[in-house]
Amino acid sequence: MTNAVFENHKLPEFLKLSTIGEALEEETRRRDAIAAAASAERTRVLTRWGSYPVYYNALKHTIIEGPGEAYDRAYKIYLELFDHELPFAPDVYYYYFEQNHNKALQEKYGPFQYRVLSLEDPRDMASIGQISYLTVPLPENFAPYAAALYVAVTCVRPQSRMPKMADYMIKAAVSDIYVTLEKMGRPVPPGGQIAAFTNHMHPLAQSPRDFLVDSMGTGIDCFDRDLWFGRMGFRILDIPYRRPSPRADYSAEYAWTYKYAVRPAPGQEQIPADVFMYLHTRYCAMRQKPFMPENDKFYQELSAEAAQRPQIRLLAENNFQFARLRRQVRAWLHENRKADFGGALARSKFSELLRDAAE
Repeated sequence: MTNAVFENHKLPEFLKLSTIGEALEEETRRRDAIAAAASAERTRVLTRWGSYPVYYNALKHTIIEGPGEAYDRAYKIYLELFDHELPFAPDVYYYYFEQNHNKALQEKYGPFQYRVLSLEDPRDMASIGQISYLTVPLPENFAPYAAALYVAVTCVRPQSRMPKMADYMIKAAVSDIYVTLEKMGRPVPPGGQIAAFTNHMHPLAQSPRDFLVDSMGTGIDCFDRDLWFGRMGFRILDIPYRRPSPRADYSAEYAWTYKYAVRPAPGQEQIPADVFMYLHTRYCAMRQKPFMPENDKFYQELSAEAAQRPQIRLLAENNFQFARLRRQVRAWLHENRKADFGGALARSKFSELLRDAAE
């Protein structure tokens, strides 16, 4: 990403809203606009290409391994969706690319590669979506698992969201991973499996402000995201996980409560803890500046949990529970419409607010 792409981008006006009620109204307005634009784009695609699969197959795949014009095009989507995270995000993603060439780190933890797959419209070569991922070859004694994949970001321009597009993106990334592993001298053997992981914030770990800012910025909220991962075949790992912010000191108490998920093979109901921790350790090494596991209490807590079980159970999301939680969250927001959008109440976690309300 060139400095101009980042520096010329202004933070969204909705960060300046005064009350939760104003944020709810803006959320509705933005979601309605996204729905209208997406409907028009779907009509255009079907008129021009006849079906979504034909259109998807016409998209240009650009693999990005570092800064440059292609990454600038893809990053504009990230800015469009996640500009409320600035100025933190650009520094982090550039750091990920740098780790591809960090010989000392890769000698210590073994080879890994961070890449971005950008899908570009054949009309104007504008990027309409991107998926970024970390590929980690696994030791031979982890067979049948030959590699682990960590999906860092999957995002599609709101007006370009169409049926099965995200599924198409993940399949395209997996195809690239086979090529990447070949280039790394670690091809997937016959019968070898790739374990695909991701993690995302627990809905109740967000604050009302975070929840609404995320929904206004991306057009989907954390419940939508959880349900989407479920439709994609991801299963939650039955292990508690808290993730420190890259900006936080290792000694800080603050951490995000996240859920790790894996896309298992058909019929698979558990994942080896060794496979999970091998991937998670390389993910931390890529992500944190610098990675010092002995000082990261959240990493130590997770390691201790994983050491207690050779296999980690996979859980299915409870859609009925999700529906109930969504109703509770939305009800709380409407009941507190007059609350300060940036105040202490709006910064408290939903888990605390809903627990207190129940009491």
